[in-house]
Amino acid sequence: MGARPIRGLAVIIAAVGAAVAPGGDPLPRATLPAPVAEAVRGLFPRGPIVAVLYDDTDGGREYEAHLKVNGRDAYVVALENGVVLETGLALDEQATPAPVRETLRREAPEGGFVAECFRRELHRAPDGQPLNAPCVFYEITLGFGRDERFLAINADGALRPLPAPPAEEE
Repeated sequence: MGARPIRGLAVIIAAVGAAVAPGGDPLPRATLPAPVAEAVRGLFPRGPIVAVLYDDTDGGREYEAHLKVNGRDAYVVALENGVVLETGLALDEQATPAPVRETLRREAPEGGFVAECFRRELHRAPDGQPLNAPCVFYEITLGFGRDERFLAINADGALRPLPAPPAEEE
């Protein structure tokens, strides 16, 4: 895993086999609302749910289910009514579209390697409105020596701004 979690993905390492609430307290998977569980299974019918996080937002409670799908990390972020906000799936660099790989070749430093690659889909705009089609992009962690570089690349190969890191809670 890279140093920067993707929507809390680093929690999976500490929570394999157990669901976790924001404070780190166990959250039984049985408490996952049925609409959220149905949304998760509709997107990823195979693969166990290994962790569940939730966050109370102005728009209501958001659940983040982490899964293992064919040995790869995946996640689904959904509202308690089952409306999917975002999904992600770890994949190999070679599974990305050719324009993404070309951008990686241009942007990777000499001797660099792809440490982590996630295909992300945003299903809702930041204001909560549904998108006509999911916004697909790839978040990639490049490693070289002890350093890392993070890239976000659209499917057409264009670089996009990186999402802001989550605010530290006091």
